[in-house]
Formats: sequence, C-alpha cells, structure tokens
Amino acid sequence: MIAGSGYPTGIAVKTDNGYYVTGQWKYCSGADYATTFTMNCFVEQDGVKTENIISCSMDRQHVEVLNDWRAMGLKATASHTIRVHHIWVSQEATFQLGTIKNNYGNPVHSFPFTTFAEASFLSVCLGITANFLEESFLLIKQRQRDSSMLQVQQKHFKQYEEQFYKTLSTYWQKHQQDVELTAEELLQFTQMSKEIAAACVEIANSLVRSLGMDAITETATINRIWRNLYTAAQHGFLTP
Repeated sequence: MIAGSGYPTGIAVKTDNGYYVTGQWKYCSGADYATTFTMNCFVEQDGVKTENIISCSMDRQHVEVLNDWRAMGLKATASHTIRVHHIWVSQEATFQLGTIKNNYGNPVHSFPFTTFAEASFLSVCLGITANFLEESFLLIKQRQRDSSMLQVQQKHFKQYEEQFYKTLSTYWQKHQQDVELTAEELLQFTQMSKEIAAACVEIANSLVRSLGMDAITETATINRIWRNLYTAAQHGFLTP
C-alpha cells in the first residue's frame, strides 16, 4: 500500500543521481498500513532552494510515522504525519505530477489530476452521506417518528448524487474521445464539488436534532457516521 502527501513541505537536495530528502508531511492517509510513502519536495540545487517540485517515493523503513491523527472522524484512515531526515532517493524513485512515465496509455493516466482528486474525495462524502441517511431511516423507524424531513433530505441527496455522476460521466466521455476539457469546465467541476460537499454536511445537520440522544453519543453508529462526514468534507479540495 502507498501513502503520502501532496503538500511540498520537504526539501530534496539534488545530487548527480538522485536527491537527499528531508521534511515532514501531514495527513498521510494509510500511514499505519503503508509499505511505501510518497512526498513532495522543493528542489534545492547548488545550495539554493528553487520553486521546482519533485515527488519522491521511499520504503517504510526510512520513514518515521508520528501517530498524531486526532481528527474526530475517519479514525481508521490513520492520516498521521510522516518525517524523514537526509534519506537518499534515486532518480528512478522520483516522479512529477502530470508527467507520464509509462506506456500503458490508459485514459485514467491523462485525466486532469485535480478533477480526478476532487471526484475521488467527493464520492467518499456522497457514500458517507448515503450511509447516514440509511442509519437515520432505521432510527426513525425504530422510534416511530415522523419521517417527512428524512424524505425531503433523501430527495435532495438523490439530486446531488445524480448531478455529480452525470457531470463526471460527461467529462469522462469527452476525455475518452480526446476532447480537452476547458479551464471553465474544470473550474465548474471544482465549484460543484465544493457545493455538493457542503450540501452533504447540511443534509446530515438538518436531521441530527431529530435523531435523539444517539446523534450525540460517541459510541452510536449515527454519531460516528456524522463525524466521518464532517472530517471527509473538511479536505482541502472540498472546502471553500
């Protein structure tokens, strides 16, 4: 398994055949389980830090995991900080986002990276929201409470879900047909992702007060799902 961070919070000192890497990176999801880590670094050459960014990969044995993931949700993602000090990485173990280094030729390899990431994180939020609505239905049914508000939010969620998949499907079809997505289309997808993530949080919030004490009990399933949703929607790709 591979874990890592996209933030360039490290320094890679250029050598003849690679780099000496030093730095610390937050929010490396899967850090407890990863066998390989990736990290972004600013390149330092001839004693001067440049604006060039290189992505490096290294085995777990060279990486210190700080075990500082204290978010209220998504506990099992183990999104800890990692740290390395003066670890040599060969040129072959580096890469750059947007530069293809294989000959597979699959469309997914050339799909715009930011849009790919936004779609990935938003789909997580949608899945958690669907789970929240399912658990809400069970609680409301058990307590024989009015389900009208739930039905309204289920309808809203379905509309957001359909909007996401319809838009993503359109973009993917264009990409497969070698039609380059415009800057305006990419910006529209970014805005849509942020708006739908916010809407998912609002859907959950609108129902919490009608779910009784389970909604605020940490050991309750519905509370865990609610915390997971808030945490997922807090990702930098989805916040304003």
